Amino acid sequence: MLVVWATACLEAPTDSLSDSVEVRLANPAAWPGSDLVFVSRALASQQALPVVLLDTLHLAVARRDDSTITARLPDTSGVFALHLKLRGGDRYGTVRIAGFAGRADAPPLTGWPLALSPRSPVVIVAAESSLVELDMQTGVTADLSIRHSSSCAVSPGPSFRARAVVAQGGAGSCERAVTWALGSTPSPLDSGPTASAADRIWAELSPGMWLQASHHFITVYGSGATILTEQLESGERVLFSPDRSLAIVLAAFAPNDVPILESATGTIKFRLPLAQAEAIAFSTDGDTIFAAGRASFDGGEPERLLAASAASGHVAIDTPLTMPMLLDLGLDPEGPWLYGVALTDDGVLWQPIIHVFDRHTLGYIASLRPPTAVVCRALFCGQVGLAISASDRKLYVLEIAGWGPTSITIPSGIYAFDLVPMTQAGQILSP
Repeated sequence: MLVVWATACLEAPTDSLSDSVEVRLANPAAWPGSDLVFVSRALASQQALPVVLLDTLHLAVARRDDSTITARLPDTSGVFALHLKLRGGDRYGTVRIAGFAGRADAPPLTGWPLALSPRSPVVIVAAESSLVELDMQTGVTADLSIRHSSSCAVSPGPSFRARAVVAQGGAGSCERAVTWALGSTPSPLDSGPTASAADRIWAELSPGMWLQASHHFITVYGSGATILTEQLESGERVLFSPDRSLAIVLAAFAPNDVPILESATGTIKFRLPLAQAEAIAFSTDGDTIFAAGRASFDGGEPERLLAASAASGHVAIDTPLTMPMLLDLGLDPEGPWLYGVALTDDGVLWQPIIHVFDRHTLGYIASLRPPTAVVCRALFCGQVGLAISASDRKLYVLEIAGWGPTSITIPSGIYAFDLVPMTQAGQILSP
């Protein structure tokens, strides 16, 4: 009898965990430094917290409720083996931490890229004497045969028209800016009011309404007259709202705060309470303006991130930032995230780093960093521009050595970063 009893106990230990008991990882793809979430009825009977290993790294574990635990991920990226050590049985899976996905070379380019769609990695950029279409997903460029001189206007400009771009050519002297319809064969649609060099950028705000951004001023022309002139230092880009009714010049310094222009009239509708804003984005519905910059240039003034009404300019959220200055902002086309790109350096070379924020609260979530060895080609990275691909859930950063003809000698760089998917089915961990 004693032998039979002992054999029965060995065959059915009371603390074994049946292979049929489901343990689900809710988010097998996650941001660096965020929490993995495990859900199972088996967790209710576990008095001690289980051990969670990411490869060989022990993760900090916390209990959320009887059937849910969390494990804090490290600040890294890549695909890792997951090992969950439960009393009576282990479970295994894989985790992908979003982050750096690679770097590729692109031809020498200059100026800021012009994105034609918030859901596409295709941008328009200036080459030596013309504009090119660059697919940042593939690194392939196509010459558009549109004359453009970076001595006249550093960057291509936007138009209120769909699938159109503004360029300013010139050899020796500058020509009038021209709006070109993009297609299999680009065709001119209209020309600007003057042949003077924009220096920075031209934009077509509405029929007959043109904006010129020079190194120190912006000027709006309409109906044969000057509508507006205002000091705005280093106006680098012009950003339209989704419906093209508003336009913003992104600049290094706005002495009177950043003006928001009505495209139809060329006049100022309101101002954002920032003296500098080089990173601005509109929400998909056009109701909200997200902007990063400084309220003043007084010593010690922190970088700020704000969300304001596009109808009135009322600031709903205003939060200080502790990271380096954001140079561009982009909204996730599917998820609740806002991305900002900054250049950081180790005292010698620069790297683009992506900061992830909650678009509803502007709370910081994570940072996506290239490996230490992946740095800009030039000692000075002139700028970085964001593009997001909805098809492969990647964010692309274009690195250009500088502005103007003298910088069109160094290959550009394209950095790719994996993003977290909008929805996840979860992963059933294997016994």
